Amino acid sequence: MPKRTTVALLLSGGIFLWGCSKTQDTAPATRLFGSPPVIQSVDLAQMANGGVAVCDYTAEMNALLCQNGVPFGSLITPLTPLLVTVNYTTGTFTTHVTDPDNTTNATDILLVTGSFLTTDASTGRPSEVSLVMLDDGGTLPFNFKQTGVNFEDCSGADPCACSQAVYKMNSNDSKQNDGIFMRGFAMLSPKIVITDPPGIALSDSGLIQNCIVRDSHQYPAITNRQVGQPISFKIEAVDKEGNLATWPIKPSMSFGPTTVTCKGGGPGGATDLCACCILLGSAVECQNLPGLVGTTMPDGFCVDAFK
Repeated sequence: MPKRTTVALLLSGGIFLWGCSKTQDTAPATRLFGSPPVIQSVDLAQMANGGVAVCDYTAEMNALLCQNGVPFGSLITPLTPLLVTVNYTTGTFTTHVTDPDNTTNATDILLVTGSFLTTDASTGRPSEVSLVMLDDGGTLPFNFKQTGVNFEDCSGADPCACSQAVYKMNSNDSKQNDGIFMRGFAMLSPKIVITDPPGIALSDSGLIQNCIVRDSHQYPAITNRQVGQPISFKIEAVDKEGNLATWPIKPSMSFGPTTVTCKGGGPGGATDLCACCILLGSAVECQNLPGLVGTTMPDGFCVDAFK
């Protein structure tokens, strides 16, 4: 029985790269019933720091303070939007797949994927992650249940209570039903660095992943590879009868560092250091930072909360 491609999601890139080959280079396919799919070509485009996601975390910041004992409204909470910006590497697969059993009104192709190997963070064992490519014109949404420590859906009636957010991804495919299966994605470096404000180490990468899905609608992958090390992808296509085709060439990509900035929150759009640290860093780093001044904490939350 041929191996079926797993349906999961992940990725992202470094410099601009294209991998392409001719139809006759296609690897032998596995046939069950009918004719197997044919992978005509595979292109992988990548761009270091080509992705930018910007997210407003003002409501989440206010709720987080409220949940930790600061009555809502007792602080001069961010006067201007508290914005987190993520710069990351982007990648896009463009794969042309045909199947002799396609008809005018229906395709026989079930699944097209690009897969890479990483290490499972919980077990330390090798794990295969697969990115599903679609020929849907970008119209089919995928649900992404937020990760990270703090819930981000603060749209309810109670400003102090947030629930687990569910964000939408899509394939980034440009045209529906043209035989070209596409998928845009984000690849994050293992170490994500906060470049501004300086001196804060990121304590929860989940917020960064959430921001990318929330703003760019792309799946955020974190690999165990270091910046500059290439990542190779296995390209497979499966039809509805279970016939499997594998592209003989493994396109590869590298990726650049993922960086984060936090801006705003203060009067006149000034950066509130305390708010940025509470949102992104750890409690130890936040002690005595200026910002989040209020009626109950005149010296600021990061000063008064640690007295």
